[in-house]
Amino acid sequence: MKNAGIILAGGLGKRLGSQIPKQLLKIRNKEIILYSLEKFLRIFDSVVVVSHRDWIKTINDLIKPDKRISVVCGGETRQISVFNGLKYLYENEKIELVVIHDGVRPFFSLELLKRCMESAENRKTGIAGIISNNSVCQVFKDKVVSYFKRDNICLIQTPQAYQFDLIYKAHESAYKDGMVEFTDDSQLVERFGESVYIVPGEETNIKITTSIDLEFAELLSDKVKD
Repeated sequence: MKNAGIILAGGLGKRLGSQIPKQLLKIRNKEIILYSLEKFLRIFDSVVVVSHRDWIKTINDLIKPDKRISVVCGGETRQISVFNGLKYLYENEKIELVVIHDGVRPFFSLELLKRCMESAENRKTGIAGIISNNSVCQVFKDKVVSYFKRDNICLIQTPQAYQFDLIYKAHESAYKDGMVEFTDDSQLVERFGESVYIVPGEETNIKITTSIDLEFAELLSDKVKD
């Protein structure tokens, strides 16, 4: 089975308040995206990095010539950016399984990545997720509408592994229907009528979005080894 990875690096870091995209900020003197990219290159011979158009040259300069890595332009939404990466693989390589990952989640383990892939090989899908430790409610404006049993609430992470034909067709279907605002690829698969299977994620697999996340990541970097 030929596999490939897609790393999303199209954000501009607006919520972080940085002039530099968060994936290009450094933790322990290394750009955040490199933590994910280096792990992916230990598994995959082909990795697509999806970048904002204004930062493609910077990404290319960072990764330097490496025939295993391709950099493509992202889109206006996360969903379109993923689809751009999938289309690149569809047009250039014959892939059977793909792993999609947020480039600002640097501390996932190789074991988690492999578990997601194993699930996708056997069940078509395998996405990382952790059961919520917090009580969860639905709100309308500032009023609670309903509560959910937290044992049934899963916080979705990446990496996420999918059989390629499934995730490509799910994205293609949504795009043709003019639906481009999905925030997670598993939503498109579920919309397409396929089951989505959860693989136990990791609490250290944080997504760096705010300045507090960045400070926490600095602390984690000393404790997370792979």
